[in-house]
Amino acid sequence: MLRTIAKASHEVSLRVEYQLTLRYSSPIKVFRALTDSNEINKWGGGPSRVQARVHGDYSLWDGDIYGSIREINEPSCLIHTFREKTWESSYIDSIVTWHIDTVDKATILSLEHRDIPTRKLRETFAEGWNEYFLGPLKAYLELKS
Repeated sequence: MLRTIAKASHEVSLRVEYQLTLRYSSPIKVFRALTDSNEINKWGGGPSRVQARVHGDYSLWDGDIYGSIREINEPSCLIHTFREKTWESSYIDSIVTWHIDTVDKATILSLEHRDIPTRKLRETFAEGWNEYFLGPLKAYLELKS
């Protein structure tokens, strides 16, 4: 099930949060689908490149999205910067945090994307995370299991 946890917080920063329930995928499989280029390419985020280590670089969709890994704790946590190739140079990188937990034999993938530069981009990401990332990721993981 894909659902929005919260809309943007306008007081502190613009953000989007989601939670995805994966009934047939282990935390390790989910983590690899986020950090292994071969897996990312299979679910549709490629061509991708990932250096799965702190300070490692990553890029998705042939460099349209890119950043640097800030924290990695397999298989439960991944934090990285996020930037689109088309962003204005004055925009700071936003931050994406992934948490992977197990609850009642299901894997729960939580996403927080914060410090989004503009409200318009926040609205774009509110839809884009579902359509281009979480939806294809869920379909891939459920077919693979």
